[in-house]
Amino acid sequence: PLPQAVPLPPARPAAVPVLSASDSHDQAARLLMPQAAGDRDLVAVGRALNRLGLGPVVANGVKSLELRAAIVKFQRLKHLPVTGEADPAVIAALKADAGVALR
Repeated sequence: PLPQAVPLPPARPAAVPVLSASDSHDQAARLLMPQAAGDRDLVAVGRALNRLGLGPVVANGVKSLELRAAIVKFQRLKHLPVTGEADPAVIAALKADAGVALR
């Protein structure tokens, strides 16, 4: 007869630091999209995207994941190249659609 296999104890998962959603979001935003706080054009872009129903975006002038996602939605809606950036094409389209005063 063959010997009986001995079951192994369950593997213990490695310790992983627990981050809140806002911690991980803030870290990702800082790593992926560094930006000085208070950029006036980004404030206006955020407000315009909210006005058009593409938010919610905190319109504080800081590049965030939410702002980038709203810009991507707008670019797709307007058939613009999808960059996630408030580039000249986005600015021009926002001026026309939301009556935003930008650069």
